[in-house]
Amino acid sequence: MNTYEVFLKKAGKEPFSHAGAFDAPDNELALLYARDTYGRRSEGDQMWIVNRTDLPVSYTHLTLPTKA
Repeated sequence: MNTYEVFLKKAGKEPFSHAGAFDAPDNELALLYARDTYGRRSEGDQMWIVNRTDLPVSYTHLTLPTKA
């Protein structure tokens, strides 16, 4: 199983926002699950579905080492 993140965008100039996450065995079923779950709510006009492993992670709370 893979975890997929869902981002929705409303009409106009609104940015995409995180709508949730779910597990699916593959990309094709992830698309069906997302359309069924998030599409019927009509929360957005556009949808991004991204496998969590494809998202870069930034740890902003970590401090970079300083030069001595």
